[in-house]
Amino acid sequence: MGFVYEQDAFALGFQGRDPSVGAFFGLLVGDVFAAKGVFALSKLRLQHSDVCFEIIDDLLGLLDHLKLDRAIIVGHSYGGWPISGAAERLVGKIASIVYVDAFVPENGQRGMDLSSAQFRQALQEAIAKGEAGRPVPDANVFKIIEPRDVRCVQSKMTPQPTFVSTSPIALTGARERIARKTYIRATGYPQPAFDGYLAAAKADRSWRTFELSARESGHDIMVDAPRRLAEILVEVRATTLEGKKKE
Repeated sequence: MGFVYEQDAFALGFQGRDPSVGAFFGLLVGDVFAAKGVFALSKLRLQHSDVCFEIIDDLLGLLDHLKLDRAIIVGHSYGGWPISGAAERLVGKIASIVYVDAFVPENGQRGMDLSSAQFRQALQEAIAKGEAGRPVPDANVFKIIEPRDVRCVQSKMTPQPTFVSTSPIALTGARERIARKTYIRATGYPQPAFDGYLAAAKADRSWRTFELSARESGHDIMVDAPRRLAEILVEVRATTLEGKKKE
């Protein structure tokens, strides 16, 4: 049973510098690599109105290519949108779904509906100028702990296609029918929507939750706390496998 990992809005490649997690995810910019049963998908996109659906199609294509009958799909931040959409078309093939400080959208919502005021303004300005992509923000907004990591993340970010945030997502409840769901929250990163997802997950027995404090991590958990993120994902896989044995 492997992981499929979808990155955030501005990430071109995995930004962590911890060698153990670099090996764990096995990421390389522009390609799909596997390491220890963990798979990663890079985000290079054409900039047009179908881009949101193309990202979902890539997740489906990756699963098909890797011949994974059952997978754990993981999304960070914006990655919560495509993994939610992919769940609609992967009924019976997702063993568990994990949201890493991520959006958990509802049917008909758009990215711009849930983004911060700062990000919405940047998006609207990009659209007004006729630009295909929303400019990358200052990496400090993600509350990354180490200054050298702020510089690293800043250097790796790429503009996000504007249509990703303006296209509504179509969901019918497939995500909710997945037996094992996990929400990982970096509480030091201010995002009211994420706080709401965490509270809802805590109240639902089909979800597990994990919290990292502001001293442990900012929004980019794979950068600030890669070992902890790896531990959580390994635990998720272990409990998923154990649950499958009991079924």
